[in-house]
Amino acid sequence: MAAIGRTYWNGKISVGIFSFPVRAVSLNNSDYKPELHLSHEKCSARLEQNYVCTKCHNAVGWNEMGRIAEFEGKEIPLSYKELMFTNPNALKTISIQKIVDYAELPKKIFLHIEQSYPLVKMEDDDGKAWKLFYSTLKSLNKVAIGSVVMRKTSDQKICLISAMDNSLILQILSYPLQIKHSILEEVGQMLDTIPVSEEESKMAEMLINSLVSPFVWDDFASIKDDKTARITSLIQKKAEGTSVSLEPPTEEKSEKSKQDLLEQLKAAIVVIKDKEKK
Repeated sequence: MAAIGRTYWNGKISVGIFSFPVRAVSLNNSDYKPELHLSHEKCSARLEQNYVCTKCHNAVGWNEMGRIAEFEGKEIPLSYKELMFTNPNALKTISIQKIVDYAELPKKIFLHIEQSYPLVKMEDDDGKAWKLFYSTLKSLNKVAIGSVVMRKTSDQKICLISAMDNSLILQILSYPLQIKHSILEEVGQMLDTIPVSEEESKMAEMLINSLVSPFVWDDFASIKDDKTARITSLIQKKAEGTSVSLEPPTEEKSEKSKQDLLEQLKAAIVVIKDKEKK
């Protein structure tokens, strides 16, 4: 059987003293939209990016790069080896620290998700431990919580591992302190200060309920990316030598701002009902 996907990371999952090898596969579809490179508009030529040392003024390659930390008004140089020594084993190991029930995950945890990867068995492994971990998480409806470093130069991150559909999924999360949850509390306080009448609430519920339908994947997948379609069309026209119109689209003038909230809700419900009749 051919290898599945492009490997983004490989290492092992460690659950206590039990561990097994896996690799994380990229889900990104590079053919989804055209790749746009930075260019000099005047010359229609690509730009090159060089990292130049401010001291010796020489170009610096990735293998020569370290880091500088600002600490108490001083700049502290850190070498690549020093940074790796802070957690040398994290790069190749997903260390599971806790198993929780999937239903216990709070909604706000989705604010922390940065990226998702399917975890598949290594090509030279029989995959029994990998399948056992997947099937056990799925049957018990559990989620594993751990930590991992995906790249040599990247930060250590919290991760979730869950059995989703027919795959073992690794999700990379930011740390709680990286998200300003206090902003959510401020939004909540703002909501409490805005008065809404009972009639307005009922009309809003009618509007939302009129749009409720079962989730169908095909409906979700049919949502169009209009901007990418327009960029692709623009590239094709320019490649064919066709002239391109740069006139901005005309905006429809709306009179809704003159109506109060209740009238806007009623009008929106009427429009939806009219569409259902057609």
